[in-house]
Amino acid sequence: MMRRYLIYGLLLILAPQLRSQDVAISIDAPESVGTGVGFKIIYSVNAANGKFQAPAFDESFSVSGPSYSSSRGTRWINGKYASEATTTYVYYITAGKEGEFTIPPAQYLMRDKTVSSATINIKVSGTGTAPSTPKTTVGAAVRNNSQKVESSGEDVFIRIVTNTKNVYVGQPVEATLKLYTRVRIGNPGTGVAYPDLKGFLKENLKTPELSKLTPEEVNGVSYYTGIVEKFLLYPQISGDLVIDKAQMQILVEQKNDDFDDFFGGSFFSTTMTVPKVLSTIPVTIKVTPLPTPQPFDFCGAVGKFEISSSISKESIQANDAISYTFNLQGTGNINTAGAPAFDVPASIEKYDPKVTSDVNGISGIKSFEYILIPRNSGEFVIPEVTYSYFDVSSGRYVTLKTESHIISVTKGSGEEENATTPLMTTTKEDVKYIGQDIRFIRTDNQKVKMKSKPLVENTSYYLFYLLVFVLAVVIFITLQQLRKRNADINLSRNRKAANMARKRLRKAAECLKNKQYDVMNEELTRSLWGYMSDKL
Repeated sequence: MMRRYLIYGLLLILAPQLRSQDVAISIDAPESVGTGVGFKIIYSVNAANGKFQAPAFDESFSVSGPSYSSSRGTRWINGKYASEATTTYVYYITAGKEGEFTIPPAQYLMRDKTVSSATINIKVSGTGTAPSTPKTTVGAAVRNNSQKVESSGEDVFIRIVTNTKNVYVGQPVEATLKLYTRVRIGNPGTGVAYPDLKGFLKENLKTPELSKLTPEEVNGVSYYTGIVEKFLLYPQISGDLVIDKAQMQILVEQKNDDFDDFFGGSFFSTTMTVPKVLSTIPVTIKVTPLPTPQPFDFCGAVGKFEISSSISKESIQANDAISYTFNLQGTGNINTAGAPAFDVPASIEKYDPKVTSDVNGISGIKSFEYILIPRNSGEFVIPEVTYSYFDVSSGRYVTLKTESHIISVTKGSGEEENATTPLMTTTKEDVKYIGQDIRFIRTDNQKVKMKSKPLVENTSYYLFYLLVFVLAVVIFITLQQLRKRNADINLSRNRKAANMARKRLRKAAECLKNKQYDVMNEELTRSLWGYMSDKL
C-alpha cells in the first residue's frame, strides 16, 4: 500500500512536466459500399483520458460496436517526459438502402476541451460489391488502407453450429456451442442453459475444458473463438425442428470511464468486469421421414454400417454356455441403433444381450453379446442374421447378412442316458424328439404319508389363541382404569403432590449452595403451599 502511495505522489509531482501532443481523431472508412454488404468505420484518438461520443448514424444502417483497444506509454524527450496514448473504436455497419449518406462528426470529450472528427460521406449502391478503397481523415489529413468485406456482429456472442441442416429421421446432427469475442472475458463455458429440445434426443460428447481461445475470421471480422460444448442431436420426428436459444453468462471486461475522467491520467486507467447473458440464434433443422415400407429387420440404424458375428466355441457339452457376438460398425446413429432379431434352435436357450460400445461421436463399433446354452447333444445351426439400415448417401435401405455358425454339442453330466439326439435344425418349429418329448406318469405303488401332524390337531394351537384373548382383556381393563384415574384432576394432583414438592426442595437446596437466599425462600414457600393445596 505504501508503495502505491509513493507512485501516486511521484506522478502528481511530475504532472506539470508531462507533455502530450494535440488531440486529434483519425477515421478509416470506405467511400462506397454495396447494399447489405458489411463494412467498418475505425476512429483512432491519440489520447486515453477522455470519453468518446459516437456520431448519429443513419436509421437505415445496422450498427454494432464499438470494440475498442488502447495503448499507453511515456517517453523521456530532451530531459522532459512526454506521454503517448492511442485509443481505437471500431464500428461494424451494414447499409440497408441505396443513397448517399453523410455521417456527422464524432466527438472526444475531455475536461478542458472537446475534439471533433471530420464528417464522412459514403455512397451506398445496389451492386452488392465490396467497399471501395477507404479514405482516412485526421482533422484534414488523409491515410489510405484496404478494406475487406465484413458482416456486422456484436463484440461477444455465442452460436450453435451444426454440421448439416438437412437430415433424415434418426440421422445424428453434430452440434457445437461456440463462443466468439473481440473483448476480454471471464468464466467462459460456465452456466450454460439449454432449451427443451423438442423432437430431439441429445447426447453429450466429451469436450475439453475451454482454457484458451484461438483467432478465427468470420465473414471478414476477426474474433477469438472457443468451443464450449459438443453434443449430438438425434431427430425423432420429421418436419422443421427448431433448436431454441441457449443461454450462457460470462463476465465482460469494460473500461471504467468515470474513474479515468476523475483522475485525468492514463496511469490511473482501470477496468471492471460486468456480467452479461449471451443467447444463441434459433437454428432450424429440416428432417425428412424415412421411406416406407421399412424392411422387417430394420432396427433404426441410419448411416453407413458393416456387420459381423462370432461364437466363443464351436464344440461344447450340453448345459454349458457359449457366447454369440454380433458387431455393428460404421458411422451414423450407432448409439441408438437396435439389436438384431434372430432365432436359435428350440433346444438352445438364448438370453438378452450384453451391449457394449466404443464410439467416438458418430463413428465406432457396438457389440451385442448373447449367452446361449444348449440343453441337448447334437449339431445345431445358428442361422444367418440379416440386418437392414438406411443409407443416407443413397437414400435407400441396405440389407447386410452374417454367416451361419455350427455348434457341436456332446452329452454332458446333466443329460439323461436315454436322451436321443435331436435332428439338426435352424428353427424351433422343425425340432423333433424321439421318445423324449413326453414325460410319462409313474404308475407303480407309492406310499404317501404326511411328514408331520397337522397344526390344528395340536393342543398348543388352541392354547395360543386363548392366551392372546386373555391378554387382550387384561390390557383393555388396565387402559380403562388408567383413563378413569387421569380423568379425576384432583386425585391426579394429590398423587403427584410429593413429587412436585421434592423437585422444588431440590431447587431450593441448589439456591442455598449458591447463596441465592431470596430464590431459596420463594421455592420453599412454593413447595409448602403447593403440597398442602394438592393434598387438601
